[in-house]
Amino acid sequence: MNLFGNLGETIEEIIDLDVTIGIGEDSGSGGEDENSTDTDTDTNTGSNNNNNSTDKGNDAEDSTDTDTGSDSNQSNHKQTLFEIIDGLVTAVFVLDNDEIISVPIDTDESYTIDGNDVIHNKSMHFGSQTTRHVDSDEDGSFIRESELWTVTLDGVENDKPLPVITQLLNFLPTTENDFLAVREGELTLAGSGADNFVFREAGHLRIGDFNANEGDMLIFDTALGLASKEHLGSLITGVATNEDSMIFSFGEDVSITLTGVTPDTISWDNVSVLS
Repeated sequence: MNLFGNLGETIEEIIDLDVTIGIGEDSGSGGEDENSTDTDTDTNTGSNNNNNSTDKGNDAEDSTDTDTGSDSNQSNHKQTLFEIIDGLVTAVFVLDNDEIISVPIDTDESYTIDGNDVIHNKSMHFGSQTTRHVDSDEDGSFIRESELWTVTLDGVENDKPLPVITQLLNFLPTTENDFLAVREGELTLAGSGADNFVFREAGHLRIGDFNANEGDMLIFDTALGLASKEHLGSLITGVATNEDSMIFSFGEDVSITLTGVTPDTISWDNVSVLS
């Protein structure tokens, strides 16, 4: 069944980075994080003492160097770099189209070091968001590994929709049945299990290998303010198809691209709108 078949003929088919800086243990170089619900942050605790070094696996005394990782995970995900002084994250940078951008650390967020990982905590309208950033290949470039939303407010105290999913979301797939965070600027890939792609933000979002036959699902959390599948369908402004993908547009600023999907391989049965 076509994904939009039961919404009638109202929709016409149309053709329509976190680079991280590897930082020594007592580094003096700087970085910043994006000020958004979706924030990337990573840290490398190197072994170069009493040096100000920002290098990818090649620490040099009193020098600063920035580079992008070549790992496939890094190429699919945003990359972040940090400044760490005396065990504290003092600044955060993100990579945007090969440009390193510095963003202030707000008063409602904090960063802590956990081994070689960086933990980013941010206050949200419903409670808090905790994101873990990892440097799995130890090249100094960090990507997000997981995200946890903790709800501490109830609907009576809040006029904004509260998220339903409060379990841990992964950014990297496994062989299990994953709950995967879908974020702008990243290519979200599934593992070998029945994976749930969770949408919590609007933007240009991409999923690399959605497979309905494996039980994959598109899940729209209530935090987006959607009431039903019909509500979601009413917001679609265009559908573009090519040989191996479909692009669903929601105006100029929001889209969802599904690679490996054709109209006859997806239906509303593969979509869940939590309310």
